Amino acid sequence: MPSARPTKSADTGPIVLSGDLYHYEAERTLDRMPPREVGPGLTAASRAALEAFIAETTADLWIQHEPMQWATRRKSPAYYE
Repeated sequence: MPSARPTKSADTGPIVLSGDLYHYEAERTLDRMPPREVGPGLTAASRAALEAFIAETTADLWIQHEPMQWATRRKSPAYYE
């Protein structure tokens, strides 16, 4: 991963938005991924790099499809600074 930095929100501290790298928290905690993504190993390598980055920066990972996280996030018109 290039020299990336997490987004630093005044409201939340450092965060990383997962995009579609993780769809649900269980994929992360159980180390699982959809079968269509297992093949070439690119998803696994990207996840490993992201986990190392999170450990190094102590950023919070926001998984956009995770219902439990979604329920706690502000929605428009509310926002994060």
